[in-house]
Amino acid sequence: MGNSYKCKDFTLLISGPYHPNIIKQIEYNEVFKNVVISNWEGDPVLNVGHKQVFTKKPNYSTCQEIHNSQNIYLHCLCVLSGLQHVKTKYVIKLRTDELYTTIRNALDWFREDRILTCNVFTRNVSYAPFHISDHIMISDLEVLKKTFQYLRDYLENNSESDEFNLLRDTVPAESKIGFAYMKVKERELSRIDTLDVEYAYRLMLEEMDIFEVDKLVPIEIKSSAAGVFSCYERFVAIDTKLQLRYHRNISDLKPLTKMDIFSYRVKSKLNRIIRRVFLSNGANLIKKFSQPKK
Repeated sequence: MGNSYKCKDFTLLISGPYHPNIIKQIEYNEVFKNVVISNWEGDPVLNVGHKQVFTKKPNYSTCQEIHNSQNIYLHCLCVLSGLQHVKTKYVIKLRTDELYTTIRNALDWFREDRILTCNVFTRNVSYAPFHISDHIMISDLEVLKKTFQYLRDYLENNSESDEFNLLRDTVPAESKIGFAYMKVKERELSRIDTLDVEYAYRLMLEEMDIFEVDKLVPIEIKSSAAGVFSCYERFVAIDTKLQLRYHRNISDLKPLTKMDIFSYRVKSKLNRIIRRVFLSNGANLIKKFSQPKK
């Protein structure tokens, strides 16, 4: 799939705490000449020939007062600090602790009027509305900036009213970002927990796109819940903890039918059984071969 977008029209924004993958990310994707690194105060200064900005991290008491489930508030602050220094029309937001060696391939799926994310940890609309991925986000600069500004302001100023019910730990951080994006796109929204799933799905089809992250291999994806892995499709196939599905495009995030739910539960149960048998047999083999020879 080809398009007319050029790497010179995009800035790589690598945002988060310092990680050695920052330098690798820049080296592998040297075709991008515009790079901004957004770290926290106290992180090391990198001599990589690109803009590096440092944000003062709020103290613990501040993060207790402001909703920060899944570090969403800190995420907003760090991303926004970096976005202020982006000069190109478009931006590609990345995490500091991950590695994608062929990011330019993702531009094949980019459309100017939509936000494009990878499919890492995306969820169908029945699970949560607007649950795109925040591992790779590609967007018009001003739209992404307004999205994170909206969410930051909401987090700071709505601790009591919470008009859209976003300040609950049960609302995933990705859905909060997706909701803020839809508000910036001037879509009519009610509380996130009462949104009609068919309506939310239609909005996602009109305003969002996703692509398969495995198209960027070699890759290194990190999750606090799952560790580090190098193939997302394989990871989803063996996952028994996060109950993920593999989504190839935005239409795959459609509402689940009763049959979908039933078949997925069966698959998850089978995977758990297979994994338990495998681990059990593996432990027995280790025990057997670790016995001293008589």
